[in-house]
Amino acid sequence: MLEVRQTQGALENARLVTDAGSDVDAAFIQAGLIDPQAAANVRSLGSLNYAPVWLFFRGSDNNGKLQKFMELGQRRIAIGPAESGSYAAAMRLLALNKQPVSRNLVVMPLAEAVAAINRNDLDAVLLVDGVDSEIIRALVRNPDLQLANFARAAAYARAVSHWQALTVPMGGLDLARNFPLRIPISSRRRPILSSRRPSTRPFRCSFWRRRKLSTEGRPFSRSATNSLRSKTTTSRKARKQRSSTKMASRS
Repeated sequence: MLEVRQTQGALENARLVTDAGSDVDAAFIQAGLIDPQAAANVRSLGSLNYAPVWLFFRGSDNNGKLQKFMELGQRRIAIGPAESGSYAAAMRLLALNKQPVSRNLVVMPLAEAVAAINRNDLDAVLLVDGVDSEIIRALVRNPDLQLANFARAAAYARAVSHWQALTVPMGGLDLARNFPLRIPISSRRRPILSSRRPSTRPFRCSFWRRRKLSTEGRPFSRSATNSLRSKTTTSRKARKQRSSTKMASRS
């Protein structure tokens, strides 16, 4: 019998599904939250969707200082619950920018954060969520909020292997008010089906299960994966050899 359990977020999901003593057998988890080397008892069964990193704020971005976390002394920013993927993303961004954890970073549920920023009790909300989520739609509906342009999204993606730069088209969130203007956002993708470790392709939301609950009743075969890699490598070498032969004959 399937039992659906509500948690505080992706970090708690990762902890529960990797804990051998836990009664949780499967979970939705963001990329980068599980170390595959330390969690041999779980496997990724597939990626589902992109889960972008969003930064909604009121006022001015002050020439990018807000998104670089250089104004934490002046602005109060909600970063989700402590067990959430939003919190994990905020900590990663702080580390990348070599910024300390400020008291102005507010740890709170995202639904409460939306209500707080609508009351002017917050200056910004940083979160990881799907584009069609109700939280995102609620933030988009507030005409006083802007969406931060992660101008360094490509640099973030280079620094974190499971992140990728995405682009929201002009008016992509609200055509009537043409919101936003051309805004790139940083995103992560969860791993593709994997037998040894998650793929480091751009991050999507993925589904993880304990090894005993593989899709066909057994874990993916490591030998089968190694065989596929060997065939792929051999095929690439053959193509290179054919290309070299052609070039030599032309010369």
